[in-house]
Amino acid sequence: MLILKSLEGMLSAGADPNEYDREHEGWTPLTTAAFYGRHDAIEILLKHGASIDYPHEQGMTPLMMAVQQNDLDTMEQLLYHGADVAKGNHENQTALFLAAQEGKVDAMRVLIDHHSPVSTPS
Repeated sequence: MLILKSLEGMLSAGADPNEYDREHEGWTPLTTAAFYGRHDAIEILLKHGASIDYPHEQGMTPLMMAVQQNDLDTMEQLLYHGADVAKGNHENQTALFLAAQEGKVDAMRVLIDHHSPVSTPS
């Protein structure tokens, strides 16, 4: 709880919710929260202007990070807030492509239910 209050305080004081963490492969606060399934932190970050589709430096969006973890609840949360299912990473791979590549059938269902285009990178 203290960490969340600190997060809220830093953002209220003007911290950039989309700033890259250079020590952790350029992850953003939202990609980190999505990777670890921190729904509370996701809500705080979005409330303070974090971009739902802002990727980390390797091009992975918060939705892709949730797919990587096979975290269906976090995927649903991000999709509820408008995550773009069609957005590709630096290799033009979508969240659905990544889920299929890793055999994550339940994640694929969630994405298809949210009208993810079924295509492969060109």
